[in-house]
Amino acid sequence: MSLKIRLSRGGAKKRPYYRIVVADSRSPRDGRYIERVGSYNPMVERDHPERLTLNEERIKHWLSVGAQATDRVARMIADKGLCAKPAIANQTKKSQPKAKAQERLKAAAAAAAASAAAATRELRADETLVLVADDSKIVRVKLSRLLATRSYRIALAESGEQALELIAAERPHVLITDVEMPGIDGFELTRQVRANPATATLPVLMITSSDDRQQAAADALQFQLVQVTAQGHDQHPKVGLGGQGV
Repeated sequence: MSLKIRLSRGGAKKRPYYRIVVADSRSPRDGRYIERVGSYNPMVERDHPERLTLNEERIKHWLSVGAQATDRVARMIADKGLCAKPAIANQTKKSQPKAKAQERLKAAAAAAAASAAAATRELRADETLVLVADDSKIVRVKLSRLLATRSYRIALAESGEQALELIAAERPHVLITDVEMPGIDGFELTRQVRANPATATLPVLMITSSDDRQQAAADALQFQLVQVTAQGHDQHPKVGLGGQGV
C-alpha cells in the first residue's frame, strides 16, 4: 500500500482548515485517513503558534516506513528539518511574454543587431551625409560642388542655428563649419554639438582664415589646426578638426 502525507481540507466556506494526515494514496483527498500528524490553519497570522502544528515523531516514523509527503506538505515540514525541501519546477509559461510580444522583441533585437553591424561598417561616399554650415553662399556652393564630385550627400546651413536644427533632423556624419558666423559661430556650434551625447562623436571640420585670436580659441577647445590652401581664393584658410576629427 502506497502512503501519502498530505492535506485534508475541513472548515467552512472561505474559511479553510487543513489536517495533515497519513492516508492511502488511493483514498479521496478529504476521505478516510490512517493517522492525523498535524494541522495547518491559513486563516491566522504567519507567526501564530496554531498556524502550523506538527507531530514530528510520528512524521519521522511514517517517512521512515516509506510514506511520501506531497510537495505542499514537504515544503511545510522541510522548515522543521524533517525532509529535504522540494525544488519548485517552472511548469507554466504565464511569466513569459505572449507570442506577439515575443515576435516584437525578436524583431527589435534583429533591428538592433543590424544597426550595430551598420555602425561598425565603413560608410560609402554615397551613404555619407556632410553638413556644411557657412554664412557665405559662395563658400557653401563651392564646398557642395567639391563634395558632389566625390558622391557625398550634402546638406547646407546658412547659420549655426540652422545647422543645429539640421543636425537634430538629419543626423549628418560630418560637420563642416565656418568659424565666424553671426549668432552662433563655429566654436559655439561645436561646443553644443560636443555637449549633446547624441552628437558628441560627430567629426567637425572648421574653416577659417589665419588669425591668432581664432588660433587661441581653437587651442582652448583642443582643436588640431591644419594649414591648407583654398584654390581660387586670395586667402589661406585653416581647417580645424573639432575634438574627434575625421
